[in-house]
Parts: sequence; structure tokens; C-alpha cells
Amino acid sequence: MEWCKSNFRNQETLRRWYRKEEAKKIGRPLKFKSVEELDKKINAYFDDVNNKPYTICDLCVWLDCDRQTLLNYQEKEEFFDTIKRAKTRIEANIEKGALLGIFNPTFSIFNMKNNFGWQDKQEIDTTTSNRIKIINDLPSDDVDEDK
Repeated sequence: MEWCKSNFRNQETLRRWYRKEEAKKIGRPLKFKSVEELDKKINAYFDDVNNKPYTICDLCVWLDCDRQTLLNYQEKEEFFDTIKRAKTRIEANIEKGALLGIFNPTFSIFNMKNNFGWQDKQEIDTTTSNRIKIINDLPSDDVDEDK
């Protein structure tokens, strides 16, 4: 009987321990603990005059993370605005540089398509309200001309 009580206590202890372990967060801890920390580092990147021209990869090097990590943070609601603002600032810089002839046009196009969702797209409207009416008013061949 004593064995059953001690075994039961051990199982309860294991259950409690397991529940605590379950409650712990699984996965790698966040690189940036708060939006303010990330915002401060991003602003430091844009304030440093040696970082021009701005690029997504260069920002990632500055933040000591890879491009996918930055995109993963963008998926988190609290970090979305901060990262979107930084990406928009980089996009504007590339756009302006391309328009002024400072940046290589081919690279600028490639960059805008891959990092900012730009597209070469033609829209063709195939719906039309103008209809063509075909009127067949030619005499048929089997009509007897004598009548």
C-alpha cells in the first residue's frame, strides 16, 4: 500500500512538472525583445551616413539577423509597422535613385520585384458591351430568278 501512495505522489509530481514544462515557451527566444528596441536600431541604421544606398540585406546585416528573420518579425502584429516603415523608406530610396539614374535600372527593377512586390503586368479588358450584329441580306443561290 505504501508503494501505491509513493507511486501516486511521483506521478502527480511528474504531471505538475510536465505542465510547467508545457507552459514554457518553445523555440528560440526573440532577437528583439520590444518594438522600441527594434525601432531604435533601425533608426540608427538610417542615421548612419555610411549606409547609403539603403538595402534590405544591409539593414539585416546592421540588425545582425538574416532576411527571413526580418520577414518573420514583420508577420508579428506588434513589429509590423516598424518593419513596414523601414522597408518603405528603403523602397523610396531605391525608387528615387533609379529615377535619377544613380542606380542601375536592371538591379533596381529586380530589387523592386523581389523585395517590394512590384510587377510587370498588363491588364487587357476582354469584356465589351459593343456587339456586332451580322445581317445576311444576300440572296441565296437556290432562289429561282424566273419568279
